[in-house]
Amino acid sequence: MKSRAFHPNFETDDELERLAALYMAHGAKRYPHLAAAFFCSPLSARTPDLNLTWHPVFRRRHLWRLWVSFSVSLLVALPKGFARMFLGSAPKGFCRYGAASSTLLVLTSSCGSESQNADFQTSYVSTKPDNALFVYGPLRGLGRKKHPFAAWSFSRKVTTTVDLVRAGVSGCLAVGGTALERCILFFIWMNWTVSLAWYELIQLEETLERIIRSEKIGKVGCVHEMHYYTRAVWRAASLAGARTHTVQHACVAAGKTWYRTYPEERAAGLALPQVFFVFDQRSAAVLQPWFPGTQIRFGCSQRYAHWIDREPEASVDDSGSYLFVAGLANFDNEVVLNALRVLLRSPHDGQEVRLRLHPHAQLNFGQRRWLARLQARGMIELSTRELQDDIREARVVVGMSTSVLEEALLMEKPVVQLRDSRYRVFLDLADVPGLSTLAWRDLSWDRLRSTTAGTTHQLFRSRLGLDKPIVTYGILFSNT
Repeated sequence: MKSRAFHPNFETDDELERLAALYMAHGAKRYPHLAAAFFCSPLSARTPDLNLTWHPVFRRRHLWRLWVSFSVSLLVALPKGFARMFLGSAPKGFCRYGAASSTLLVLTSSCGSESQNADFQTSYVSTKPDNALFVYGPLRGLGRKKHPFAAWSFSRKVTTTVDLVRAGVSGCLAVGGTALERCILFFIWMNWTVSLAWYELIQLEETLERIIRSEKIGKVGCVHEMHYYTRAVWRAASLAGARTHTVQHACVAAGKTWYRTYPEERAAGLALPQVFFVFDQRSAAVLQPWFPGTQIRFGCSQRYAHWIDREPEASVDDSGSYLFVAGLANFDNEVVLNALRVLLRSPHDGQEVRLRLHPHAQLNFGQRRWLARLQARGMIELSTRELQDDIREARVVVGMSTSVLEEALLMEKPVVQLRDSRYRVFLDLADVPGLSTLAWRDLSWDRLRSTTAGTTHQLFRSRLGLDKPIVTYGILFSNT
């Protein structure tokens, strides 16, 4: 195996990530026609918010929990795979919007919704009705003019699955590493393979490549939040000879390891975008080592555009609520609820505690039951109100990795960012006025009361791209 000193961010690397990259590169070289299955997999798009394996400290401390999770996941994956193997029609598809064009923006259906006028409205990129869009997702969530992906024959599914299993076995023998490391990688790969989770992604790549070629589309765009879907988009465009343009939608941080691409993966066919719009130099510094050859440009995401001309609102007095906000990732919910549990064990003066969960958060049974008991006792309020109202009425905002913390800082609210040494940092708010960072076990009423707001400095606004042009559809595909 080559030395790990190949990369300037060596100190942030994880040896298992490196082995996973070699594993996927080996498979993609052996089966180049199945490259999307390798580079869209959780062993290449290594996403810590979906798989705790990519939190190195957690992996070392709780290996047994990972093995239980692997085993359960594999048991669940098998019936999913059988269903996909014998399903006659594809469960996913796409919709086309706008006029025929030399550009095409690819979005998932979760990025917006179809309007009454049969346009697709999204908050990710500012578009016009005639802008060409390709919206991909489950058929049940698509618009009126949906098209299912072309279904594969049973024999093709079986042959591909067998090839991917063979690639997994040969990869384990080829990449080196300890027996334990290779077992972890093989478990993750088999879960991905037998569930046929790769099926829709190869369909996406094939469909996009066909459309790009037949319509002679020169530029294809997407947003980084699509995670592993972007890799299918980038590869389809690359195969069809089109340029790819990508835009940052949320915080770029070193802990979000799905950005990382290794030389062996790129040599084996992992395609990268030609242009990547980011907020600022900090984001560019994180991305550039992993995206050699990609042109980095600067712009403001549509997500934060409403803050460009908006001034911070005056804070409420000390009678405001303590607002706890949780993100989508399960580990984020765990940390925020643990902090809340520690806090509520000690007596306090009766000030309101409000909890705001992500709309798509998936809590386990114990967490839901505990919150229900707290609600019944009047100890907390579960908020479903407008986000801005919750922040405006808060005395302090507490969270871990949700972008709500950024919104609160822009509103010049005191913010406490929770940390857990087992998990990577997903939201880089270092040096921002008004922010306190502490381990969740150290949270106390006194710490909350002593947290004070800071003035939103222009430097922080710049970190969110608020001093840059908004990346509209036209700017995304511009030549300069």
